[in-house]
Amino acid sequence: MESLFGYALQDMLMFSPETYWRLFEVENRATMPVPLLLMAVFALAPFFFITPRPVMIRVCISLMAIGCAWSGWRFLVLSYQPILPVAGWFVPLFGLQACLLFWLGGLCGFARQGSTKQTRGAIGLTLIGVAGWAYPAMANMTGIDRWRTEFPGVAPDPTMIGVLGAVLLCFQGRPVWVLLPIPLIWCGFSALTLYAMGAWQAVLPAAAIAATLYAVASDKPGA
Repeated sequence: MESLFGYALQDMLMFSPETYWRLFEVENRATMPVPLLLMAVFALAPFFFITPRPVMIRVCISLMAIGCAWSGWRFLVLSYQPILPVAGWFVPLFGLQACLLFWLGGLCGFARQGSTKQTRGAIGLTLIGVAGWAYPAMANMTGIDRWRTEFPGVAPDPTMIGVLGAVLLCFQGRPVWVLLPIPLIWCGFSALTLYAMGAWQAVLPAAAIAATLYAVASDKPGA
């Protein structure tokens, strides 16, 4: 029994932190300028989501759905799954999330102009800002090689954090409960993986989970 329960999270990793961070460098070099274009979508999303133009909100949600699908296909399938097979379990989930975003937000138009006056809206706007602005800026702030930047729409963490923010800011009622589970599950998985690597970046997906749950719990008119 001791041999069964004597493992730490670190013992479950089949790759080194250097290998993990290099995945982003390889992906960015191979697909540039797509990472910059998708980053622009997430970076500009807050401005579109607080405008009264429904068509712009639909377009932005649809583009975020494309980023979600791109991240699941390009990064998870081609880069992450070869070193961590369990990551492949999330590929259909990323695809499903992209379809749900496109259907509910892009085609059906359930996404509405977001309000930053409510607690949930303010948290949603913050999460989108973290995905679209903070993640790309971290390379400069921490001295990381710029090629290893986690761009939203390419890297899964900022992608799903941005999706959480968009759902909180622009959706109401049942679509919220349909669109939240997959990003929350991914953020939990990623937080544990980064923690096992000893990476301080584990704080970001973990904080996104806490903020999202708090936002949903405080979802009252005028809150």
